[in-house]
Amino acid sequence: MHSAHHSTSPVTDHDDPSASATYYVGIVGVILFLAIVVFTIWLFNSSMQVQSERKLYGVRPQELGDLQVRQLAAISESRWVDEPAGRVAIPIDQAIPLFVAAHSTGRWPEAPKSPPAAPAVPQEAPAAP
Repeated sequence: MHSAHHSTSPVTDHDDPSASATYYVGIVGVILFLAIVVFTIWLFNSSMQVQSERKLYGVRPQELGDLQVRQLAAISESRWVDEPAGRVAIPIDQAIPLFVAAHSTGRWPEAPKSPPAAPAVPQEAPAAP
């Protein structure tokens, strides 16, 4: 009686792969792996450089521009900081010489009773036709 699951093909014994072929495949695999790693690092660094340049040299965001305008106005005009205590803020271009003079002599000036008037802004002349 023959079994239904019995195979009629002969069993063959496979030889081991050659050592030199395994060696060459291993070397090629390592070289390819290193090339892929180096390429990935290069790709990452170049994308980071492009992103940094875009952030540094790109268009300034509107919010940043508005903040810089407000900050420049805050250091360029006279205003009360604490009116009951008599503290005023003066423009930075006036404050620096006062600070240097006071620091070099050790004598600080008295605070004014009211903030100095802001310098007059000249009106622009109408454009000629």
